[in-house]
Amino acid sequence: MTMPIRRLVVAVITLLLLFPLHTAFSQPGPFDQQAASVQALTLVGSEVLYAGTFGFGLFRSGDRGATWMKSGEGVSDPFILSLATAKDGTVYAGTFREGVFRTTDHGKSWHPLNAGLLVESLVLQGARALAGEADARTRSLHSAHD
Repeated sequence: MTMPIRRLVVAVITLLLLFPLHTAFSQPGPFDQQAASVQALTLVGSEVLYAGTFGFGLFRSGDRGATWMKSGEGVSDPFILSLATAKDGTVYAGTFREGVFRTTDHGKSWHPLNAGLLVESLVLQGARALAGEADARTRSLHSAHD
């Protein structure tokens, strides 16, 4: 898929997904949230989505965004700035204050890969997760051989 088409597809998916997520947060929900600023989205397969919010943590949908459940057990920072999905379904979450976390069990539990980084972006390169930090540095955080 060419880059302009891919960006268009991502934009359309984002708009379609934000409406149900916004609707879910427009009234106090099961976690007493009032509003959420979605900072990152990632897709796993064709049905599962993760949304990272600024201040409300991680949410997971198993039905293309029709319903959302809180995820993020083990993530110590509710300010999620970036998400990335590996080919094997592992999901990585970059946070504002606590670095990068990953889940290999469909979001049931999350485990830290480091501590104390402000991770603004994540890129997966083969078996490595690369984290873009606020000071323009990039760190390699994980290898499949760890």
